[in-house]
Amino acid sequence: MRVVYVTAGTVGVGDLMHGVALRRAAQRSGLPVSVSLVSPPLPFPAVRRLADHTAVEMDPAALVDPARAASTPLARALSSLKPDVVVVGHFWANVQRIIAQLGFEAWLLLRKAPPVWIKGPPQAPFAPSVFARRLEIEPVGFAGDFEQLAPLVVVNRDELVPAAAARAALLNGVDDDGRPLRLVFQAGNPGEAQALASSSSPSSSSYSHTRVIDLRDNDAPWPVADLLLGADEIVSGAGYNAYWESRWLGTAAKTTLVPFARRIDDQAWRLSLASLPMRENGADQLIRMLYGRR
Repeated sequence: MRVVYVTAGTVGVGDLMHGVALRRAAQRSGLPVSVSLVSPPLPFPAVRRLADHTAVEMDPAALVDPARAASTPLARALSSLKPDVVVVGHFWANVQRIIAQLGFEAWLLLRKAPPVWIKGPPQAPFAPSVFARRLEIEPVGFAGDFEQLAPLVVVNRDELVPAAAARAALLNGVDDDGRPLRLVFQAGNPGEAQALASSSSPSSSSYSHTRVIDLRDNDAPWPVADLLLGADEIVSGAGYNAYWESRWLGTAAKTTLVPFARRIDDQAWRLSLASLPMRENGADQLIRMLYGRR
């Protein structure tokens, strides 16, 4: 079974990470499901190292134009991959017309966004019937026929790199003198990782090692979630992946999440969900659902 995950997101790697989580879930499931990834070109060296990832230019004006959508680079890329199902991440407006014109079965994943997000722009209003399944990957409560899916996390707890090896990877060649290690990571807008590193909490004093991971750096490991057991303290923005990773992987107690302002996200809202139980990795759940459609 061929699944293609496509995102049109260009800020950070958050939505592309959902495709990576889905691919890893397919691999550990043992089911005959392959997952390819399609996104715009992104300014992160780690993304360019991804296998089965196609980067294509996405011109929003062409993608919503009925006369041009089916001949765009994105349409050609999807057609060449011959998917059984296209899983569309959050930024649906740039993909919807292609899905409708080329006739792919498509499933939509939505995280937190303003209610207007599922109305769409005037030239490309949301057409629910284009998507065979419409799934909320956070408890948002969008109006309409949306199903609830557990949040997607890139790795499960039993797959984490062991603490000693993860610590060595985070120290990245620095001599280990046994002092506490503080991990700061962010993959949003330029400068955000450095801003987090400079806004130390009282517990993050100078006695600790600090590893700042900005995915724009050539040596940045990714996904960072694999290495969380190696850190004594963790600081990150309160984006989708960092938040739900801390919950699912059991690292919330040592993690400080700082909400950044976003036009189509509400990171402060996400921090209010701490009492909400998380019983499953939605990536595993989604693979079972996809395979079960056969």
